[in-house]
Amino acid sequence: MIKNEWFNWRCIGPYRGGRAVAVEGDPDNNLVFYQGSTGGVWKTIDGGITWENISDGYFKTSAVGSIHLSTANPKRIFVGMGECHVAWPRLHWNYRTDGIYRSDDSGETWKHLGMEELMYISKIKSDPRDQNIVYAGALGDLANSSNNRGIYKSIDGGDSWEKIHFVNNNAGVIDLAINNDNPDELYAAYWEVRRHYFETYSGGDHSSIYRSLDAGKTWTPIHTNKGFSSLPLGKISISMADGRLWALVQSNEKGLYKSDDKGETWELVSIEDDLTGRPNYYIHVFGDPSNKNTVYVMNKNFMKSLDGGKTFSPAATPHDDHHDLWISPNDPNRIISGQDGGACITYDQGRTWSSIYNQPTGEFYHITTDNNLPFYNVLGTQQDNTAISVPSDSINGMIKYSDCKIVGSSESGHIAIDPSKQHCTYSGALGSYHGTGPLMLKHDKISGEVDMVTVWPDVTGHTNNERKYRFGWDQPIIFSLHHKNRLLTAANVIFESYNEGKSWTEISPDLTRNDPDYIEPSSSKTTSIKPKNKWESAPKNKIAPFERCYISALGESPIDKNILWAGTDDGTIQLTKDNSNKWINVTPKDLEPWTPVWNIEPSEHDKKTAYFSASRYQHGDKKPIVFKTNDYGQTWKKIIKGIDSEDYARCIREDSADPDILYLGTENGIYLSVNAGDNWVKINFDLPFVPIHDLRIKNNNLILGTQGRAFWILDDLSFIRNNKNLFLNENPKTNAELMHVQKSKSRLFMPQRVHNTYPVSTNTKKFSWALGIENIYYQYQNEEGNIKYKSLDAGQNTPTGLIIKYYLPNSPEKYNSIKITIKNSNGEIINEFSNKDDIGAQTDNTYKNLCLRPKKGFNEFEWNLRYPGPIHVADDLIPENGELRRFSGQSSMSLEGPYVEPGDYVIELNTEEKVISAKCKIIPGVYAKNENGELNKQTKFLLTVRDKLSEVNSTINSIRKLKSELRKNKIIESDEKNFMFNELDDIDRKLASTAEIEEEQSTVDQNSQGKRFGRVTDGAFFADSYNARLNGLIDTAGNTESIHTKQCELVFEDLNIKTDKLIKKFKSISDNYHKS
Repeated sequence: MIKNEWFNWRCIGPYRGGRAVAVEGDPDNNLVFYQGSTGGVWKTIDGGITWENISDGYFKTSAVGSIHLSTANPKRIFVGMGECHVAWPRLHWNYRTDGIYRSDDSGETWKHLGMEELMYISKIKSDPRDQNIVYAGALGDLANSSNNRGIYKSIDGGDSWEKIHFVNNNAGVIDLAINNDNPDELYAAYWEVRRHYFETYSGGDHSSIYRSLDAGKTWTPIHTNKGFSSLPLGKISISMADGRLWALVQSNEKGLYKSDDKGETWELVSIEDDLTGRPNYYIHVFGDPSNKNTVYVMNKNFMKSLDGGKTFSPAATPHDDHHDLWISPNDPNRIISGQDGGACITYDQGRTWSSIYNQPTGEFYHITTDNNLPFYNVLGTQQDNTAISVPSDSINGMIKYSDCKIVGSSESGHIAIDPSKQHCTYSGALGSYHGTGPLMLKHDKISGEVDMVTVWPDVTGHTNNERKYRFGWDQPIIFSLHHKNRLLTAANVIFESYNEGKSWTEISPDLTRNDPDYIEPSSSKTTSIKPKNKWESAPKNKIAPFERCYISALGESPIDKNILWAGTDDGTIQLTKDNSNKWINVTPKDLEPWTPVWNIEPSEHDKKTAYFSASRYQHGDKKPIVFKTNDYGQTWKKIIKGIDSEDYARCIREDSADPDILYLGTENGIYLSVNAGDNWVKINFDLPFVPIHDLRIKNNNLILGTQGRAFWILDDLSFIRNNKNLFLNENPKTNAELMHVQKSKSRLFMPQRVHNTYPVSTNTKKFSWALGIENIYYQYQNEEGNIKYKSLDAGQNTPTGLIIKYYLPNSPEKYNSIKITIKNSNGEIINEFSNKDDIGAQTDNTYKNLCLRPKKGFNEFEWNLRYPGPIHVADDLIPENGELRRFSGQSSMSLEGPYVEPGDYVIELNTEEKVISAKCKIIPGVYAKNENGELNKQTKFLLTVRDKLSEVNSTINSIRKLKSELRKNKIIESDEKNFMFNELDDIDRKLASTAEIEEEQSTVDQNSQGKRFGRVTDGAFFADSYNARLNGLIDTAGNTESIHTKQCELVFEDLNIKTDKLIKKFKSISDNYHKS
């Protein structure tokens, strides 16, 4: 993977949780909990107010299956990878896993323990007597038979493992339980299951429950004991709590069973359907460790029983579809729940819960963008939730959930925007309504109105022989780029509508293999006899949107209005070049049959060229599949060089400006090709490893829709386009200095922030971004002086400054100096930054906000788009307890100069041996008024005020220097000296807001509100000195993106006259003193 700082990804949210399948809490710290999702491992240290990812940078895959804190040492955490709930094949589920991780410091760092061959790891438990004794339950490969299933034990903390029990190569462990009062007593639930393109089933002769009473040395089946369900069994969940063993079972005698004698005998206590619905997705039971009669069942609803399972009542939670639960062994009121909306916490046994709107773990299928101003929106359909619109930036400084808009209840499909009515979206709503039928809806963002425009609204929950069309779980939906009002979608045929979905017309024949009942004899590579008794077997009892033989991808040529491509989930590529009059099968010969095609990308630069991505992970095959044609599909070239052998492809996009540049989203990250697919390099860098399901290019940005980490944006693609030679391989090398500057940058005004001028703790949360704008975030200052923010409940904005990227082939010590110089169109230096500079007070009483701290290789510097600040009062630049002596009401703008005016600028990188220059245009912000050069006039005025402030502050410094000389002068008589002191003090007090250090130290009065001496901490009291008033005028006149008011000029005229008189008076005193 390319490692450089030229790839700075930012997550824009939404901060709305996605499916959490593993949760646990710290038994010793009431505020600490953990959750695992397809976005890695997350931790809260404040009871669910905020969550932070703790696995990024360590984990190489993202989907978590289990989390366990060692009972003997809760600082030790084990994480097993691979989501173990078994959804239907058509769902986009994760198939990349990489074993087990361990942390010994509460998630600060992690060690990879291997065990990748186990695939899906359902549960991890440990011995409460010894943190090194650990048990792992392996469900195994869900698409193929495997001997790497069963129960594994480690006696050295996971550094090595031994398989201690195995049932069958088609049955793996779905649940583990340990009796913490007698840790040698273990229980394991086995599940015979398969999730495959051709066949998904649950249950069989090898679904079972086993018990060990000797720490795993020997095992005994207990599912055939008296009182238990008849065979065969399906999915089973078990729990040992307070001496009672619970089992929730899928079978012909499904229900909740209990045993008070270690499984020797059983009692069926409940057959409520709400406990065992959709067993492949649910079936989870949890006993209260403090009360054997309290038991919870996680299903669509959060079910709770207080009478030993005889009766259950649903408890309201922030989201449906529950998967995991942890109950504190020390306090049964303290619980964390994991469901399809994220993780939430209760401290009162489920009466109230923490929020799920603080977790950027949404799983998105498809995304699109609109043309909204000032910031375009990213729209997508989130699994287990709704479609949502998220702005790419926000004037609030961060992208809050309140900035987002719900755009329909669609969770699974594509989403398209009406080009002529940008407020109207169309999306696939499969799974979002009762019956999970093939639905499609139109949403009006302005009115909130929803119109069901389903192509064929004969909605049935399951497949049936009378169905007219076969729609996919994520049916393609696109608007034509050429034909006005033409809306396209597809089932096994393609439809068009010209009246917003009020009527539809078939425009193609069945383009699929049209054999949805076909099953390959060797589909799941079974090495043992398949179970005769099983549930949820394809094709019988299938939910309609999950069937086969439908059109899964559409792509209209941006160049030729007659060209339309189609790809199917059963492995065909179809093409029409005459606007659907005739279709041609152009499937590559080496594309294996029954391979789902996920997207087709017609070229924007050549109408004969197209790309498509496909994958066979539903067949148990992880290899990447990407093809390209330059001749309308007559011939195809496979373009996969450089892609990891297990990074199966999700989506390919062509760069809108350069046909040689391609972007590929895979199951484990993002790839780039700069040579038309001849080879690929991974460009994740600070992007977490996560499935990338969709990509879009908008306004020079690359936008990602992820399955587990919401939306991400890479700003300014021009650095790739202009430096393609750097991205030809994983380890780019160049012996020359390089620099890249984005071609234009908008001045973006944010709510006024008061920055600290002392070191900011990186682990102290702040709770307000500005007055009236709440946000929880960390604030810190980087080495170069930029104030940065890490929000914990909001998406990240574009950097407010101009990003300057540069490359040094040598270490900085090899250069005499390294400078970045900003010049205007007249060649005048606006600002300059050097690696020889230090942030802070300078010898000339200016304050340096930014400097360079380069290193060998790739570097990035953010210029704040400002002129240098004013000269300061020297005493105010002397830190006291790390803080500058700044008066109340003075913002950080006193340390910075005004924003530069819009116009053309030249950026120079100077190493003394070499100068590299690049041009950049600073443009007005989106709300700016600059038709008549108002911003240029504003900047000119602000510079005038700044220069006056510098003059005033320089005068104050001179006054204090003269006063210091007077104190040391033994020649002047005391009366004359006192007279001069009084005169100078009078001028000083009128000009300066703070006393000189020497004077303040001898002053008794250290506590005054609004007075000159002492520190004023209450913002309601403002200093009334002239330098404070000039600084306030800069704030007032500069806090808008338009011309300052006439009043500002009048105030300045008044202040200018009054300060001139005082300055003139001082000069007279000074001249007389030095003459004498």
